[in-house]
Amino acid sequence: VKPGSRVLCIQPQNIESLMIQYACAKLGALCIMLPHENINADSLRAALNKYEPTILMAREWLTVPENRGGQTVERNLHFYDMIYNVIPELGLAIPGETLQFSFSQEFPFLQNIVITDHNPNLLGT
Repeated sequence: VKPGSRVLCIQPQNIESLMIQYACAKLGALCIMLPHENINADSLRAALNKYEPTILMAREWLTVPENRGGQTVERNLHFYDMIYNVIPELGLAIPGETLQFSFSQEFPFLQNIVITDHNPNLLGT
C-alpha cells in the first residue's frame, strides 16, 4: 500500500476493518469500505468500476442476512467464489501462496488482491 493507493475493503464492521482504515490513513491511502450485507457479483463489479481500486481486500467468508419465509436469518457466503466469478484470473493463484496476479483484463487498475480470514471451521474440517 502506497500513498495515493485506493483500497476497496469488503469486510464486516469490526475491529479488523477499523485497523485497515487506520493503516490506510497512516500510509496515505484512500480506504473505501463497502457494506457486505447486500453484496453480489453485480455490485462487486460496479464497485470495482466506480472506485478503480489498486487493492481489493475481502474476507474469504462473509455472514450475510437472508430473508426466508418472512424472517431474516444469517447465512455464510463463500465470498471468494463470488470474487473468482468476477475476476477469473484468480484461477491462476495457488491457495496459501503469494498470489501471482499481474493483470485483470476487465480491471486493469487492480494490482493486488488480499483475501483474509481463512476459517477451517466454516469449511467443516
